Amino acid sequence: MIEGLPHKVITDHYVKNTQLRFRMVTDHNGTIYKLTQKAHSSKGQAPITTIYLQESEYKLLNIFDSVSVEKIRYIRNYGDFVLGIDKYSKGNDEIWLAEIEFNSDEEMKNFIPPFTYLDEVTDDTNYNGFTLAQRFAAVDKR
Repeated sequence: MIEGLPHKVITDHYVKNTQLRFRMVTDHNGTIYKLTQKAHSSKGQAPITTIYLQESEYKLLNIFDSVSVEKIRYIRNYGDFVLGIDKYSKGNDEIWLAEIEFNSDEEMKNFIPPFTYLDEVTDDTNYNGFTLAQRFAAVDKR
């Protein structure tokens, strides 16, 4: 299922005690840099604000106390949707998560995934970005 799918390498730096993260995304097209605020939410909804940065801005601003993690995101089209399938790993610890963005609550309620899964973890704080970064941390900065 994963072999041959397009993928990106994503490095996230979650700034401690904030809702901010710096993200570097690298794929066959090059690298992009972002500063993102993902507001806490319920029921799978999280307002997101993103500012795209130049590499020099990313390096200048990404100086805060943060937890860093790298993951591989595989991309799979499924009908009108795009699935992001993330692979986190560190040593023998590995986890796969699928993520889909919906345009409405109705779309989300009616969606039938193209694969079986073990758990729905949308509202489980053990699987939010910062918690996963702590679990699979590449390096704690500063």
